[in-house]
Order: sequence, then structure tokens, then C-alpha cells
Amino acid sequence: RRMAERERRRMKFVREANNTYRDSERDRRTVFVGNVPVNIPQNRLKVALRAMFRPFGELESMRFRSIPVGNPKLTRKEAWCHYEFSAASDSMHAYVVFKQPEQAHAALACNGRTLVVACR
Repeated sequence: RRMAERERRRMKFVREANNTYRDSERDRRTVFVGNVPVNIPQNRLKVALRAMFRPFGELESMRFRSIPVGNPKLTRKEAWCHYEFSAASDSMHAYVVFKQPEQAHAALACNGRTLVVACR
């Protein structure tokens, strides 16, 4: 059983390395957003990112990655929901996916801008 699990993980790694799961059309519609602060609630981050990228076109989805987990007993999703982040890192990154590749290309004009999050 252990060997089967190890082989399954190895095959998954090989598939990902060969990019068999990658959708090149979706990649062309995706914009990377770095240095997203972790100390701001998820809903406010989403609102701020939508406001920043709305002028360029309709958004399909947003994904947050590199979430620094503070409690090793929690999964990344649980840490995100409970706002339990590591003090070692104060930022994460996001991927914003547009409906059209041209919109994503136009959104690259935001390169170097600072994300403004409204405080209530």
C-alpha cells in the first residue's frame, strides 16, 4: 500500500512537471498579484482586487496562494478562514483570472501599483 501511494505521488509530480493539467488559454487570462497583505480580511481583499482590476474587464475568479500558516495543525484553508498566519511572512500572492486574454494583457498596466484596501 505504501508503495502504491508513493508511486501515485510520483506520477502526480511527473504530470504536473509536464504541465498536463495546465490550461494554456486560462494562463493567458491570468494575472499574478504579489505582496498581498495577510493581515486584511478575505472579503476586503477581494473587494479591493475587484476594484483595482474592474476597469480592465470582467473577472472570472481569484485565487490566493502562498498563505503562511501559523499553526502547523491547520491546513492552509483553515488558516485562511481563521486568520491564523505565521509571523515569519506578512504577505501572500493572488491570481486574478479574466474572461478574455486581452483584458488580462490590459491589466498589466497595474504593474507596480499599491493595492488600496478600504478600512471600516
